[in-house]
Parts: sequence; structure tokens; C-alpha cells
Amino acid sequence: MDIEHLLKRLEAVILEGRKVPGTEYRVVDAKRCFSLIDQMVLSIPEEVKRSRSLEAERDHILENARREAARTREIAEEEVMRMTEQHNIVLVAQNRARNLEERARQEADRLKLDADTYSIDALRRLSNELEQLLALANNGVADLERDRTAIKQRLQSYGDDADGGEASDP
Repeated sequence: MDIEHLLKRLEAVILEGRKVPGTEYRVVDAKRCFSLIDQMVLSIPEEVKRSRSLEAERDHILENARREAARTREIAEEEVMRMTEQHNIVLVAQNRARNLEERARQEADRLKLDADTYSIDALRRLSNELEQLLALANNGVADLERDRTAIKQRLQSYGDDADGGEASDP
């Protein structure tokens, strides 16, 4: 499942939580939050696999471009061999071979640049999603720890009140 979708679902769970009166805090279903976080953790390897797949595809495109350049070079060399009898034709063929080779190099460079750009963008998106997920998790932990501390303090104050109130109760 897509991390962005899971993050939106986690945000929805948090927004569905009841507000604690007088605070910015919300009481959320921790089980649902942790379930979504678990799903995010499981989907991260999928994002990494997609990135690796993109790299493999880029390498495949580059290899095809290299093979195409080699084939173009071989074709150009064969063409030059056939035309060696006439000097002007040989010069034209050599120029054409160089142009074809240069275009093949340029195309290979363009393909590599496009593939690298796409991979960088995908990895940056993944990095940003991971940072957001980590920030969400850290915020959730901090909120839960604050809530737990407040509850402990209330329970301690109840214990103090209970000691004073036990004398008046029958």
C-alpha cells in the first residue's frame, strides 16, 4: 500500500480522536494508529523495491543505448569499408559515422540523466515520506508519554484524596 495513503489514514485516525477539554490533545485509538504504522513499515520495502526496479530499468536502458551505439558504430564502419574507393564518399561516411556515434552518446547521456533524475526524485520522495512518518511516530510517542504522565499524576492525586476521603466515608 502507498505510504502517502497510509499517512492520510493515520492523520484521519488522529483527527477522529476526541479532544481533551482545555488542551490541544486528542485521545486516539492507539491500536488503529499502531496498525497503520505497522502497514507503513511493511510498505517501505516496497518503495525501496520500486526504487531498485527503477535503477535496474535505467541500467537496462543504458545498456540498450550502448548496444545501439555499438551497432550503429559497426554499421558505420561497414559502410566506410564499402566506400573506401572514393575519397569524398569515405569522408562523408566518416562524418556520418561520427555524427551517429555522437548522437548515440548524447541519447545515452540523456537517457542516463533522465533515469538518474527519476531515481533521485523517487528516493527524495521516499526520504521525505520516511521523515514525515518518523515525525508522526515521534509526535505520537511524545503525546502518549505526556498523557501517561498526566494520568499518573491524576491517579496519585486520587490516592491522596482517597486517603483524606476514607475517614468521612462509612
